Amino acid sequence: MRALSAGYPYQPRARTRSRGLSLRGVLLLALGLLLALPWLLAGVRLYQWQGVHRSRKAEEAHRARLLKTWEALTAEEVVRQKVAPLGLHKPTEKEMVRLP
Repeated sequence: MRALSAGYPYQPRARTRSRGLSLRGVLLLALGLLLALPWLLAGVRLYQWQGVHRSRKAEEAHRARLLKTWEALTAEEVVRQKVAPLGLHKPTEKEMVRLP
Protein backbone atom coordinates (compact mmCIF):
# COMPACT_ATOMS: atom_id res chain seq x y z
CA MET A 1 0.00 0.00 0.00
CA ARG A 2 1.28 3.46 -0.89
CA ALA A 3 1.45 6.29 1.55
CA LEU A 4 -0.26 9.51 0.45
CA SER A 5 1.26 12.92 1.00
CA ALA A 6 -0.87 15.99 0.23
CA GLY A 7 -3.04 14.04 -2.17
CA TYR A 8 -0.19 12.71 -4.30
CA PRO A 9 1.16 9.19 -4.14
CA TYR A 10 4.57 9.05 -2.57
CA GLN A 11 7.41 8.12 -4.89
CA PRO A 12 11.05 7.79 -4.01
CA ARG A 13 13.22 10.74 -4.98
CA ALA A 14 15.36 8.73 -7.40
CA ARG A 15 12.33 7.63 -9.42
CA THR A 16 10.97 11.19 -9.62
CA ARG A 17 14.32 12.56 -10.77
CA SER A 18 14.76 9.85 -13.39
CA ARG A 19 11.46 10.81 -15.05
CA GLY A 20 12.19 14.51 -15.53
CA LEU A 21 14.98 16.31 -17.34
CA SER A 22 18.13 16.72 -15.37
CA LEU A 23 20.56 19.59 -15.77
CA ARG A 24 23.00 17.25 -17.45
CA GLY A 25 20.36 16.10 -19.94
CA VAL A 26 19.36 19.67 -20.73
CA LEU A 27 23.00 20.67 -21.24
CA LEU A 28 23.64 17.70 -23.53
CA LEU A 29 20.51 18.52 -25.50
CA ALA A 30 21.55 22.18 -25.83
CA LEU A 31 25.06 21.18 -26.88
CA GLY A 32 23.67 18.79 -29.49
CA LEU A 33 21.41 21.51 -30.87
CA LEU A 34 24.26 24.01 -30.95
CA LEU A 35 26.42 21.54 -32.84
CA ALA A 36 23.67 20.48 -35.26
CA LEU A 37 22.12 23.89 -35.93
CA PRO A 38 24.92 25.29 -38.15
CA TRP A 39 24.91 22.10 -40.21
CA LEU A 40 21.14 22.22 -40.61
CA LEU A 41 21.22 25.88 -41.62
CA ALA A 42 24.06 25.23 -44.05
CA GLY A 43 22.08 22.37 -45.58
CA VAL A 44 19.05 24.60 -46.03
CA ARG A 45 21.15 27.35 -47.61
CA LEU A 46 22.83 24.83 -49.92
CA TYR A 47 19.42 23.53 -51.01
CA GLN A 48 18.26 27.09 -51.70
CA TRP A 49 21.46 27.89 -53.59
CA GLN A 50 21.08 24.77 -55.74
CA GLY A 51 17.54 25.82 -56.65
CA VAL A 52 18.65 29.32 -57.57
CA HIS A 53 21.63 27.99 -59.51
CA ARG A 54 19.45 25.50 -61.41
CA SER A 55 16.90 28.17 -62.34
CA ARG A 56 19.68 30.59 -63.35
CA LYS A 57 21.25 27.97 -65.61
CA ALA A 58 17.86 27.22 -67.17
CA GLU A 59 17.30 30.94 -67.74
CA GLU A 60 20.74 31.30 -69.35
CA ALA A 61 20.06 28.32 -71.63
CA HIS A 62 16.69 29.78 -72.60
CA ARG A 63 18.28 33.16 -73.30
CA ALA A 64 20.99 31.50 -75.42
CA ARG A 65 18.32 29.65 -77.43
CA LEU A 66 16.41 32.90 -77.94
CA LEU A 67 19.59 34.69 -79.01
CA LYS A 68 20.47 31.90 -81.43
CA THR A 69 16.98 32.04 -82.92
CA TRP A 70 17.13 35.82 -83.14
CA GLU A 71 20.50 35.69 -84.89
CA ALA A 72 19.20 33.07 -87.32
CA LEU A 73 16.15 35.19 -88.09
CA THR A 74 18.10 38.41 -88.51
CA ALA A 75 21.04 36.90 -90.40
CA GLU A 76 19.12 37.15 -93.64
CA GLU A 77 18.43 40.83 -93.00
CA VAL A 78 22.10 41.48 -92.22
CA VAL A 79 23.26 39.75 -95.40
CA ARG A 80 20.73 41.65 -97.50
CA GLN A 81 21.87 44.97 -96.04
CA LYS A 82 25.46 44.16 -96.97
CA VAL A 83 24.82 42.92 -100.52
CA ALA A 84 21.97 45.26 -101.54
CA PRO A 85 24.32 48.18 -102.29
CA LEU A 86 26.37 45.87 -104.53
CA GLY A 87 23.31 44.98 -106.59
CA LEU A 88 23.46 41.34 -105.54
CA HIS A 89 20.18 41.44 -103.70
CA LYS A 90 17.71 38.77 -104.68
CA PRO A 91 14.14 39.19 -103.37
CA THR A 92 13.03 36.59 -100.86
CA GLU A 93 9.87 34.52 -101.22
CA LYS A 94 8.07 36.84 -98.82
CA GLU A 95 9.02 39.84 -100.91
CA MET A 96 8.01 38.06 -104.11
CA VAL A 97 4.55 37.48 -102.71
CA ARG A 98 4.30 41.18 -101.84
CA LEU A 99 5.40 42.32 -105.28
CA PRO A 100 2.56 43.58 -107.51
